[in-house]
Amino acid sequence: MNDAISKIIFPETLTSLGLIGLIGLKELTLPAAVNSLDYASLMNLETLRIKNATPPTTASSGFYFPKIKKIFVPADAATAYSQAEKWSDFASKYYGEVTIGASGYATYYLVNDNFEVPAGCTAYVITEVKKESGQYQAKTEAFAAGSIIPAGQAVILKGTAGHTYAYKANLTGTPVTIAKNLLVGTATEQTLNAAGYKYFLFGSGPDGQGFYRQTGHDINSIHLKAHKAGLRLPSTAIGSAKSFVIDFSTPETTSIRSVGSAVQPSKEDVYFDLQGRRVLHPTRGIYIVNGKKVVKE
Repeated sequence: MNDAISKIIFPETLTSLGLIGLIGLKELTLPAAVNSLDYASLMNLETLRIKNATPPTTASSGFYFPKIKKIFVPADAATAYSQAEKWSDFASKYYGEVTIGASGYATYYLVNDNFEVPAGCTAYVITEVKKESGQYQAKTEAFAAGSIIPAGQAVILKGTAGHTYAYKANLTGTPVTIAKNLLVGTATEQTLNAAGYKYFLFGSGPDGQGFYRQTGHDINSIHLKAHKAGLRLPSTAIGSAKSFVIDFSTPETTSIRSVGSAVQPSKEDVYFDLQGRRVLHPTRGIYIVNGKKVVKE
């Protein structure tokens, strides 16, 4: 092929690709139907996007991408690619993408891949649900950008509304430890309805951002799309509660300001300890006030 070609758009019906050699091409997308890649020498290719969740088979000659930086694969497919013949040569270069919803949040769940919280995002898990001031609140634990979320753990991602983030997948680093998580996810679109549980869908409702009974479902089930998550609670744990607001008081920043002992909190200030529990009469120590760490002396 002509080495001056800088962009190729393949038909979505393409199933096999072979004998391709280009110098000028830096980015390439393979349609989902492509299931074999017999030979490709792309000297300057930096970004490859593959829509097929199953790694295309390869000939013994494989392919040659000496300058590749990122290979984007479908959600939860990075582990399969990292273990496949020839594709395993690029084990550290696999990425996925996740889009934040209009509310600035999105739930996410991968069963096979761990993944790194992308820059500009914070990941949350739900650690407990309790009633405070007459309202049920879902307590959170936060994980900053750069944290590795283990496979099989559902999270809520907070970021810029409508933005699509790229994340590293199937990393070799040490994932964070998640001791308790009341979120439950699914790798395929399905209805969750295990006996003995009540289910709530994540979203924005009359009480704010939180979990609500899904329209069209009784409280004993929710329907989730692939790689999404909801809240699952034992039926005996919450009585007749039908919704939960989310308490995002878990620290998202590392900024600390000093509060003198003579300074009293205003009526708008609400103090929480580092475990997310409200403190009515704060003494000396570190607290969370309006989403920031505060040192009270």
